[in-house]
Order: sequence, then C-alpha cells, then structure tokens
Amino acid sequence: MTWNYRVVKFEQENDEPWLKICEVYYNTHGKPNAHTEGISVGSETIEGLKWILEKMLESLDKPIIEEMK
Repeated sequence: MTWNYRVVKFEQENDEPWLKICEVYYNTHGKPNAHTEGISVGSETIEGLKWILEKMLESLDKPIIEEMK
C-alpha cells in the first residue's frame, strides 16, 4: 500500500477549516482512499524522527486533500 504525508482539510462545526498533517493512503489507481486523524511522530532513533519531519515538511508543498469520511 502506498502512502505519504499530506495536508488534509477537516471541516469543523463552526465551518472554519482545520488543517492537519496526516498519513494518506492510496488505492491501486493512485487516488487517496484513507487517512489518519492527524499527525503522529514516533521513531526508535533521532534519524528516524528527522526523516518523518522532512516528509511532513514536503507535504506543505503539495495540494491540500479534503477530509475523507
């Protein structure tokens, strides 16, 4: 399964958008079909944490994805 970090726009009750960095998963056709609820950073090493943060920074340069319900 293919995934990456992307910015996902969530709608709130007050109609204000809320942006989160999420893990987004893609189907075999390359279309987003699932995402986590928000950011999660964890690793066994500092190098692993740096890699995750670099990938999260890269997500800021990609188009925002709408929340999948």
